[in-house]
Amino acid sequence: MHADLNERITLQTLNNASDTAGGKTRSWTSAGDVWAAVDSKALPEDLRGNALRTGTLYTITVHGDTTLSADMRILWRGKTLRILRLPDVPPRYLYRTLECVSADTLG
Repeated sequence: MHADLNERITLQTLNNASDTAGGKTRSWTSAGDVWAAVDSKALPEDLRGNALRTGTLYTITVHGDTTLSADMRILWRGKTLRILRLPDVPPRYLYRTLECVSADTLG
């Protein structure tokens, strides 16, 4: 499976800057495009505050030397994905796998 890194994803980092009124402005900046394997499966339905929520869990595999952090997000095929789980991996691992959901799934 890991040999099929055939999907192009964009990694983005969150930037916080002060605006002229003394507030904070948040913006996302591209940290680069990488090749990945993307697998998806439906999440179980969830009832939150009278609203039925559904979503998709995405398992994304990238090369082990890809720089990642839990506060990044991923753009893939027009979807914005939030990183749920980013396991630590020892150096020299060939691949790294993380779990993501659509940014609107968690609310």
